[in-house]
Amino acid sequence: FIHFLSRLGVDPEDVSDAFGDAYLKAVAMNEIRRSPEKSWTVTARTWNLAVRRIPEWPRKLLTVPSRDRTIRIDIKEFPSPFREDLDCYLHDLGHPDPLDETARLKPLRPASIAQYRTMLLRFASELVHAGIDIKEINSLEAVVRPQNAERGLRRMLDRTANKPTPGTADMACLLASVGRNHVKLGDSDQKVLDRYAIRLSGKSSPGLTAKNRERLRPFDDPDTVRRFLLLPEQLFARAETAKTKGQAIRLREEAIAIGILQALPIRRRNLGNIHLEASLQRMGDGRVFLVCHEGTVKNSRAIEFELPPGVVAMIAAHVATRAPEACPAGTLWLFPRRNGSDAIGLSNLHLFRHIAAKLLLEARPGQYEVVRRLLVLSGLSQTLNYYAGFEAGTATRLLGEVLDKARRG
Repeated sequence: FIHFLSRLGVDPEDVSDAFGDAYLKAVAMNEIRRSPEKSWTVTARTWNLAVRRIPEWPRKLLTVPSRDRTIRIDIKEFPSPFREDLDCYLHDLGHPDPLDETARLKPLRPASIAQYRTMLLRFASELVHAGIDIKEINSLEAVVRPQNAERGLRRMLDRTANKPTPGTADMACLLASVGRNHVKLGDSDQKVLDRYAIRLSGKSSPGLTAKNRERLRPFDDPDTVRRFLLLPEQLFARAETAKTKGQAIRLREEAIAIGILQALPIRRRNLGNIHLEASLQRMGDGRVFLVCHEGTVKNSRAIEFELPPGVVAMIAAHVATRAPEACPAGTLWLFPRRNGSDAIGLSNLHLFRHIAAKLLLEARPGQYEVVRRLLVLSGLSQTLNYYAGFEAGTATRLLGEVLDKARRG
């Protein structure tokens, strides 16, 4: 961008959005970048970063293109009966009737209720953009009516080349739930919504994806398992020879995270929110328990698990030496730079859960209830759908041993 401005003879103080538009057109015309819009977005952000950080830089900020597609319409634009019906539905989610057989057994968490509100408002907006008069959207029944549901879902699919995504799948499932539990659609209409939810979410083929099964296959090799289990200690030791203090801190954080996930494969959010006092309960005999309270766990089931001594030792050594590079002294978060968001720079943290289930079932065939409790899953059927078959190799070996013993008399 700066070379472009220089060739035009533009003074630094005269840079404006008009030259940004010209640059974007030039990039697109000459096919310099595969995505000219993305290139200009990065350029504008970098320019504005320089404005904030470099005193000598021109003081003019450039307009960064918004990546958001304006889909959601302000709720105030919708008829009041729709708003009242939406509020009623959301209230019931947070305060279920214990005597209503169709109601939830437990109240939905506030964060989930807010997400449902956003999704339903967005879908109502999709219908308006699809050509339905906003005045006709006067209830949730108008939103989930099969012909309208199809119209909105098709509009969403049009943006993804007719390929289902997690977003369309979640939306279809929510529409089916609203139709069944709130609107009380007739059987024929409800079957249509259920069919949409099944087709878009792929519920007909539960269990691990082929990709995840492929990722787990190397763990059939005992040497791979051994290297995996020794990884935390090796990473923590490697930090001693790191070139910079920052690299050492990242290696130690990664080692601690992997050590925790090997012993207790919790979810990313819970890992990122480990508090040195509230989450780590220290016993008088030197044991340390990791505690995640009900309100912080996805399915509202508390977690309490003793950490291995090696992980406890790594945490103590890391916390004692990480200030001030990683955080101010006295910081009480285990991963302070990532608190509440991206727990650690590891990809696919969910794979640790699958590895744990695989190793446990291979060592203890049939112990699905133990796996369910370890992973804090809602039901045994979910555990079976995901992990049935992991213990087949061990079961076959056990049968062979039984048969050999029987042959020998």
